[in-house]
Amino acid sequence: HTVMVDRTKTIIKNETNSIGEDRNTTVTKNDGLSVKLAQTINIGTTYRLDVGDQFTLRCGNAALVLHKDGSIEFCGKQLMLHTSDVMQLIGKGIDMNPDGGTAVTADDIAPLPTSE
Repeated sequence: HTVMVDRTKTIIKNETNSIGEDRNTTVTKNDGLSVKLAQTINIGTTYRLDVGDQFTLRCGNAALVLHKDGSIEFCGKQLMLHTSDVMQLIGKGIDMNPDGGTAVTADDIAPLPTSE
């Protein structure tokens, strides 16, 4: 069906949807989702997310930001890397605490959205 003007849907309790095969959704402008408690996503085999300019994951004082130019920013109070086998760090050059380098916070690389 087609709705030619705005539509608001209110469900007082639960909603269940079952789709036998495929589902596709196109949103011309913005899409938002707010979940007050928890959200769980279960994917059978592969999950792919393609983003045009910037992808941000933010949890409290920790952040991960991926930029389209290939740069990646990790920020947090503490970073722990654990492996059960050999860990390899490969790069053209690896600068550990370069001169002039400063600590940043999650707010520096992934500021919280401002309410308008």
